[in-house]
Amino acid sequence: MDTELTKPETRHEMEEKSKTVFSSIPITVEVMLGTATLQLVDLMNLKAGYYLHLDQAIGEPVTVIVNGKKIARGELYVLETLGDLLGVRITEIMSSDLS
Repeated sequence: MDTELTKPETRHEMEEKSKTVFSSIPITVEVMLGTATLQLVDLMNLKAGYYLHLDQAIGEPVTVIVNGKKIARGELYVLETLGDLLGVRITEIMSSDLS
């Protein structure tokens, strides 16, 4: 019986395969504009048209969150070419440790 043996993959080959596999997995990125503290009674009385007052002023950096981890800060801007959607220009990477 003649069996052909295959050479084990190198570390580089395994890393490249991992990049290919993981690069197509979608992740959700959230941008936190600010926070508000409410009394429970105020939360229960919220109605359409009410305003929540955030602790963030216009022009202050926003926080970029991936999988519940704060990873970056940035500035909001308007994507006028895409129908006035908002975008974030990254100004600071907060941590390289995403664990």
